[in-house]
Amino acid sequence: MANGDRENLREVARLCVALVPDSSSRRRFLCTAAGTIGSILAPSNVWAQSDLGGSPRLLASVPQTRRLDFLVLRNGSDFGKHSVVFTENGDELQVDIDIELRYQLGFLTLFRYVHHNTEVWRGGRLVSLDTKTDDDGTPYRVSYRAEGDKAVVDTPANRHVVPVGLIPTSYWNIATVNQKNLLNTQTGEISKVEAMEMGPDTKPARGVPGDSRRYRMTGDLNLNLWYSQGVWAKIQFEIRGQDMEYVRR
Repeated sequence: MANGDRENLREVARLCVALVPDSSSRRRFLCTAAGTIGSILAPSNVWAQSDLGGSPRLLASVPQTRRLDFLVLRNGSDFGKHSVVFTENGDELQVDIDIELRYQLGFLTLFRYVHHNTEVWRGGRLVSLDTKTDDDGTPYRVSYRAEGDKAVVDTPANRHVVPVGLIPTSYWNIATVNQKNLLNTQTGEISKVEAMEMGPDTKPARGVPGDSRRYRMTGDLNLNLWYSQGVWAKIQFEIRGQDMEYVRR
């Protein structure tokens, strides 16, 4: 595989956790897990009788199945998988996110990207986050802890204070589209964004329920997001001539 092809694959993989511009100012865009729901409407909220997370808006983003599974497509071909699993722990909501992307030639793996993220929410607020990424051999780690009226982000490179109430670039939370700043789950940096509701599509995107609403996000991240009844339904973006989307399993 040529070096240029490998770098293209790495950049596409990083979109899944929203890598912001690097020191050379080369902008990288985001794509987090979204996907097609086929012909089935997104399930309703399973936590309706619970105080889990303490926020009705947060709970509305949790599907009845307590998990989301997506097939990641690159130019229409299988590129990997992305799962989001929701677990109730007393008054907390734990969210475990796993991404695995790979490019193979026959039985030979030429590129591999693995990302794991564990989030804990309480009172409708993110209280902790721990991520680990293997970007084709390059490791990343991020830790976030809310401490009173501030939050601290630790990475191998630095430790810095960020505003309490940040939402990470995991995109299952419908409140994502109301944010001006998002916490990058691979680097621990802040992505500055704007999102505009595009309303229901007159011709819905492939596999998206008819009641879904589309949002266009711009800024450090450029993508299309769909939510159905508050539940994450799809993400789609283009980068370097490559079309990326998630298809709900």
